[in-house]
Amino acid sequence: MKREVLATIRKYNMISPGDTVVVGLSGGSDSMALITVLIEIRNDLDFDLKAAHVNHCLRGKDADSDEKFVTAWCKSKGIDISVLKADVSAIAKEMSCGLEEAGRKVRYDFFGSFGPDVRIATAHNLSDRCETMLFNIARGSSLKGLGSIPPVRGNIIRPLINCSKGDILAFCAENNVPFVTDKTNFDTDYTRNRIRLNIIPELKIVNSAFEKNARGCLEDILSDEAYLSDTAKSKLNESTIENGYDIKKLVNLPMPIKRRCVEAAVSEKTGEKANRKILFDLIDAIDSYSSQGGRLIQLSNSRFARTRAGILEFLQYICDSEADDICKASDSECDFELIKPEIGCVKKNETNNLQFTSVTYFCDSDKIKGNPVIRNIQPGDCIKIAGRGVTKQVRRLFNEMGVAPEERKKRYIIADDLGPIIVQGCGVAERVKADKTTFTYFTVKELRG
Repeated sequence: MKREVLATIRKYNMISPGDTVVVGLSGGSDSMALITVLIEIRNDLDFDLKAAHVNHCLRGKDADSDEKFVTAWCKSKGIDISVLKADVSAIAKEMSCGLEEAGRKVRYDFFGSFGPDVRIATAHNLSDRCETMLFNIARGSSLKGLGSIPPVRGNIIRPLINCSKGDILAFCAENNVPFVTDKTNFDTDYTRNRIRLNIIPELKIVNSAFEKNARGCLEDILSDEAYLSDTAKSKLNESTIENGYDIKKLVNLPMPIKRRCVEAAVSEKTGEKANRKILFDLIDAIDSYSSQGGRLIQLSNSRFARTRAGILEFLQYICDSEADDICKASDSECDFELIKPEIGCVKKNETNNLQFTSVTYFCDSDKIKGNPVIRNIQPGDCIKIAGRGVTKQVRRLFNEMGVAPEERKKRYIIADDLGPIIVQGCGVAERVKADKTTFTYFTVKELRG
């Protein structure tokens, strides 16, 4: 096993001369085998070796006993050890998550406290990789998930990643390596234990070399995934423009690359991971995009993605105060008699409460140029009403509607820097009309006194 560990360390460049390596030492057979091998090879590779132990406070006296065991063993070997005692049960309640997730966060936060230049060696092995692969298959994982546990992730290294549990137990027996046994490893209420104790033994009946064969499969998967991800990263960089990503450069990419591009774009712009449904909604929005219209997709409570003007862009939720600043119309000294306009702003995720009536107008606030104002008709006012396909003078529109000249001053107009966007009784300008890409609606409601 020593030769296998050395080969793995060199293959993945896990340790360089002068490095400090901290072993995550639970006291179980895997971590005890790992630290024993590293003690044997540390002079050959010229690195400093330390240990770290987390007492999760989940198994009462057994957990305290494990802490004492690893502390005493490290002292006997002259290995510095750092110990963290954490009430994982309380942390899980505080985080509203499971014990396994809370424990993992506690461990990796502790490992992170040693600094980015320290190599953290965990005892994940080939059997763990196989369990994780099967677990991810059951969850419907992507290719990346099927690749299971990578040999290196940041400053986390896994020197035992190509050694099976059988190899590890044989090494411990041959070298008189002591270890403790966690009784919860045999509790099939835990999904991973169920896979380890029930499913993998059945697969070994089908093929006794299951783990060895799975290793080759896992290496191929990780290699393929690395190539596809690197290619997607390059293509995403090529499509990056000032306000987002150029749809023309994304739409014709092969699906494996396109999917990774979109996934990376969401992560890059929001810091969040898109679930499968959102991911394929975004891909569909790119594939179905036309210059006449796009789509708006809600990513979370506060974030949206939109295809518009040839761009895939990402938007942040606009709070009420910001919306008021953006979409406020200023009153003038106009007399609109019985019909008075109420100016407002409604965000996309509030549209379920909108009532589309004949006396309510909706515009896309992002299409409005400058600050909209409310006023009477002015000489030269023109508007192209949405859906009519022709630009007309407002005066002519009033003529066609039979609005007498003396009544025209009683009709309101909402105008931006380019001219009228809403004419009372006529409609909304084509250039500012709301559509399925609209993020914030500029609303004008008529109040009858």
